[in-house]
Amino acid sequence: AYMDGVNYKSVQKVLEKGTVKSPVYIPIPMTSIRTKKMKRKGVKQFSIIWLGRLSNDKVNSVIKIIDECAKLKDKYNIKLHIIGEGIFREDIRKYSDKVGVSCEFKGVLINEELTQFLCENADLGVSMGTSCLEIAARGIPSALIDYSHTEFPKDIKYNWIFETSDYNLGGNIAVLESRRNQFKDLIELVIKERELVSTKSKEYVDSNLSIDVSSEALLFALSQIKRIDYKELKSIVRIANPYHYILARAVYKKMRILKGYIIKGFKK
Repeated sequence: AYMDGVNYKSVQKVLEKGTVKSPVYIPIPMTSIRTKKMKRKGVKQFSIIWLGRLSNDKVNSVIKIIDECAKLKDKYNIKLHIIGEGIFREDIRKYSDKVGVSCEFKGVLINEELTQFLCENADLGVSMGTSCLEIAARGIPSALIDYSHTEFPKDIKYNWIFETSDYNLGGNIAVLESRRNQFKDLIELVIKERELVSTKSKEYVDSNLSIDVSSEALLFALSQIKRIDYKELKSIVRIANPYHYILARAVYKKMRILKGYIIKGFKK
C-alpha cells in the first residue's frame, strides 16, 4: 500500500517497473474541522498564505511563491503571510525585501490559533503536503506547489487541491506531470468564485481523507496481503537498499565467525 501516487512511483523506480500494477492507496486521515464563514470586510489587500517548515526541501517553493507575488503585487496588492519556522527564515525575509513583496512571518500556529488566523486573513493558501490539507480543511481556497532542490523554472503551473489525483500533495517539479493553472489564474478565480473554490477545497478533504476512508483503505490493503517467502523478501531488500544489504551480509558473516569462536571456547 502507498500514501499517494508520488510514493508509488518512487518505489517503482527502485524496484522493477510493473511490480505493482494496481496500487492501493491509504490516504493521510484528516479530522473534519468546523469553521465559521468569515468575510474579510473592508480589506483591500489580497492575502496569500504559506504554511509549512522553512527547510531545505521547501525553501525554493517559498521563494517561487514570493517571485509569483512580486510579478502580480501591484495589480492585486498582495500580502504574503508565512506560517512556520526553519533555518531559512532569514534568507526568505531578505529575499522578500529585495523583490519588494509585503511579507509577514507568523511563526508556528496550530489548532484554534491557526483556524482563527486563516479565517480572518486568508484569501488563498499555496502549500504542499499535510500543510495544504490543513488550509483546505478550514475552508480556505487551496492550491498545491511542488518542491525542488534547485531554482524553480520560470513558467510553472499549479493545481487546486481538488484537481489532484492519486492523493498527490506535491512532488519533485522536475519529474511530475504538467499542472493546469498559472498563479494569476488562482487569484482571479478566488476573486470571482471564492465561495465555490472554498467549498470544493474543503469538500476534497472531508470526502477523500476522512478517518472512515483511510480506515477502509487500510482494511482493504490488509486483505490483499499474501504470504511472501524468505528468498523473495531477500531479493526485494537487496534491490531496494543495496548498501544496507551488503552491510547486513558483512555483519552476518562476522557474527557467524564470532559465534564459532565462542562455541569452540566453551568446548575447551
